[in-house]
Amino acid sequence: MESPGSNPLTYNDYVSLRRVQDDLIGDEFRSIRGEIQDIRSEIQDFRHEVLTHDDYVSLRRVQDDLIGNEFRSVRSEIQNLESRFIEFQVTQKRTEALFRNWTARHHSSRLVPFPKYDPSHPEAGIVYPETSMFPHTFGQFHVLRRPTSDRQRNMVRYLAQFYDVTAPTRNTTQHASGDEADEDDEHDEDFDDDRNTAQMTVYEIIIYKLADLFGIDTDRFPSLKVIPDPPLQPLAPERQPVALRYTAEELMHTPEDGGRVADSMEISFPRIGWGSQTTSELNRRNNELFGQKPPSKPGSHKAPSGSGDGKDVSTVPNTATPDSARIRSAYMKDGGA
Repeated sequence: MESPGSNPLTYNDYVSLRRVQDDLIGDEFRSIRGEIQDIRSEIQDFRHEVLTHDDYVSLRRVQDDLIGNEFRSVRSEIQNLESRFIEFQVTQKRTEALFRNWTARHHSSRLVPFPKYDPSHPEAGIVYPETSMFPHTFGQFHVLRRPTSDRQRNMVRYLAQFYDVTAPTRNTTQHASGDEADEDDEHDEDFDDDRNTAQMTVYEIIIYKLADLFGIDTDRFPSLKVIPDPPLQPLAPERQPVALRYTAEELMHTPEDGGRVADSMEISFPRIGWGSQTTSELNRRNNELFGQKPPSKPGSHKAPSGSGDGKDVSTVPNTATPDSARIRSAYMKDGGA
């Protein structure tokens, strides 16, 4: 039963209305699909902007390689500066050695070596020749021109190898072509310096080249002064015993000679380790000079008979000196009175 006031919907009207609704729904879906596509494109663009782990690792490797190349370049520059500084030090030391060697005046002057630069050496590249294989004086260096022992020949070979000195080979020079011979002659002009190398041995050529490196004036080789060894100083003579003489006249008076002064009287006092006389011999000699009798044993010396008191004078000192003899004589006279 139809409601009052409502118009019935025909089939055609329903179809037309449904088509309109379908069109509206289709438009809405198409709009949503377009927005979804836009979001997908934005996400894809964002993915291109964001780095993945693999991309980050590959990019970091590239950066590390660039930084490593930069550090290697800086390190190479520093090593070049260090090598130049070491070469400057070697040049300075060589200049000092040349100056000191040039001013030598005699065979005993010290020959100053100079170092060479060796980058492979652990000690900053400055290398000195071994002390045992280097001549210490100009005389020792001069002798190496004509070595007479294996040690001297080995020393010349070591110095030639250390300072990179080579002697020209005559056979090679003789059989060389004309151009090569001319080049060799031009190369040896600086070394020859009016020297006849054809009459020199290999050792002489090497020594003269080393002399040029050391700054030695080889023209003064024959005129170098040979300083003789200083004469030996004579040993100091052994100390001799000294004979003492009395100089005070009051010490030379004796009671037996009436106060006469004893002239030219020499008395040697006993000293430990001096002379060959013993103390008893000296006392006997002094007693003979002053007219004294040898001292008697304790208790055996009595006063003279005229004294009357029988005093024992064994305690009176008897030292065989002028003063003691005079005091003893006075004491005996008082006792006799």
